[in-house]
Amino acid sequence: EELTKKRDFLKQIPSKLKGVEQSTAGLQSFFGDSGRSTKFIGSKRQERITRALNLGTSSPLYVLYTQFQSYMDAFELEDVSVNVVPYSTISKNEKDTTWVVVLYLPLPDVV
Repeated sequence: EELTKKRDFLKQIPSKLKGVEQSTAGLQSFFGDSGRSTKFIGSKRQERITRALNLGTSSPLYVLYTQFQSYMDAFELEDVSVNVVPYSTISKNEKDTTWVVVLYLPLPDVV
C-alpha cells in the first residue's frame, strides 16, 4: 500500500508541474522574457534552448542562435527576439523538416 501511494504521487507530478508552469506564466514573462534577469529561464526560453540544442551543438545554426541570444542578454534587449523554428512555419512548404533561426528586429519609426 505504501508503494502504491508513492507511485500515485509520482504519477501526479507531471500534471502538478504543468499547473505550476501555467500559473507562473506571468512571472516567467516578467522575469525571463523581458531581459530583466537573464539568470531566470522561463518555459518559453527553455523551449527555445531545447530546440536549438536539437540542431546539434556543432551546427552553424546553433552557433548563430547562441551568438544572438548572448548579444541580447549582454545588452538586455527587450524588443529583439531570437527563435528556432521549423522552416515550414515561415514557408508554404509544410513538408519541409529543416529548422531555421529567426531574428525579430523592431522597425525604426522613420515616418
